[in-house]
Amino acid sequence: MNWLRGQSSDPSWVRSAEGALCNGLGDVRIDLVWATFTPIECWTIADRFARARGIPFVADIKDNWSDYVPSGLRRLVAGRSAFARSLTANSSAQWPFFPPDRRPREVIYSGYWRDRLDAAPPAGQNPMLTGVFFGRPDLSGYRQLVDAMKTWAEARQRPLRLRFFGARHEEVQGFVPADGASLLRLEARPFLPPERLMDECRRADFNFYVRHPRVAIHHKATELMAAGRPILVWGAETAETRALAERVGVAMYVCRAQDELNDCLDRFSEGYRSPTTDRIQLQWLTWENQATRLLAVFESALKETRIQ
Repeated sequence: MNWLRGQSSDPSWVRSAEGALCNGLGDVRIDLVWATFTPIECWTIADRFARARGIPFVADIKDNWSDYVPSGLRRLVAGRSAFARSLTANSSAQWPFFPPDRRPREVIYSGYWRDRLDAAPPAGQNPMLTGVFFGRPDLSGYRQLVDAMKTWAEARQRPLRLRFFGARHEEVQGFVPADGASLLRLEARPFLPPERLMDECRRADFNFYVRHPRVAIHHKATELMAAGRPILVWGAETAETRALAERVGVAMYVCRAQDELNDCLDRFSEGYRSPTTDRIQLQWLTWENQATRLLAVFESALKETRIQ
């Protein structure tokens, strides 16, 4: 109720944060305010600060609206964004909650640094079919996927090597018995520096991740696109993510059950190679290009302010 009355669930925190912001900046010239959700109070503070200085405010949504705002209040709370000059978000899945007005709105994707695209080692030279995954996974989902891959390897009598890099690697290593009886080989190691990890992903026949149902755009998807290798997704991936992979020229295969996984791995094991990824297409999703797109949003908001 406090939020509906005063645009905050914690008014005292907002007042303290506003004071710290104003005192910290003093007379520093600020042209525009860009504030992200969550928490929602960031929008309240940014709006008041922008109004006081007569500058535009751009509201950003980086976390899923449906996860952080109660279902009965989602559209009502989204209406509070009316004070923002423009909107940015991490996914187009955020827009249905917001008023269908004429304000500029742009999706700025989580991308990768341009230098991740350099010096890609040759792929497809592995002695056995190789897949790579990394991060801090939902172990239940990854265990299910690894078991499905083990089923494929045993049914086809084809060796398959999986490599994992990340936290909880000792638990992941336990997915496959160490007795060597299985045709599935699993090697789990701690995190690697980003550049070395990307080299491993580029050398793999495919890279994979488990789709999290509560995530609009999975950051693993965009990170793996930088490798330019086929991506295997376990779970029903969104149309937006699939379209993003197509835009940058990366083959993405969505597997929701054992039979779909079998078909995908059969193609890879028979020597299938996805079309070579166009490095120019991959440039679109770099942080540098996403920053250019974000700057265009800011420039548009500033131009509109000058016109008014």
